[in-house]
Amino acid sequence: MTTLGAQNPLAAAALRAPAPSWRKVSVSARILATAVGIAVAFTQSYERTQVFGAVIGVLVLISFVPQPAAVRRIIPAIAAGLCLFAGIALLSQRGGAPLATLGALAGLAELALSAHRRQSAWPSVAGLFGGAALMSVVVVAIALRVEG
Repeated sequence: MTTLGAQNPLAAAALRAPAPSWRKVSVSARILATAVGIAVAFTQSYERTQVFGAVIGVLVLISFVPQPAAVRRIIPAIAAGLCLFAGIALLSQRGGAPLATLGALAGLAELALSAHRRQSAWPSVAGLFGGAALMSVVVVAIALRVEG
């Protein structure tokens, strides 16, 4: 067992699965979350919710664009946080619970990848909360710009 795993039982659990598995979980969850966000845009009748779903889907999709090394660890976590908190905001709507679940799953995978890299989890945690902040900015922008 590694020193990191000996210090933290959650890190030890994360290290039991190989890093490529966690990477696949993160990518798959974010791809599915993009689809859910777009589905919300097409299935809701309220214009602001439609715009919100589309914007969330597009922002999560952007997390797959190649990034500079300096932000490569935090961008997927921001996308995971965006999914998690957007899903929570949409819990009363169809698609909210799956979006929140996919965001939580992607966030968990990003935290597990931090353990595999033997690096601090702070970029992943900061990214998750950064996703909440980004979601708040999106909500305010839509409220100010979209007739509803």
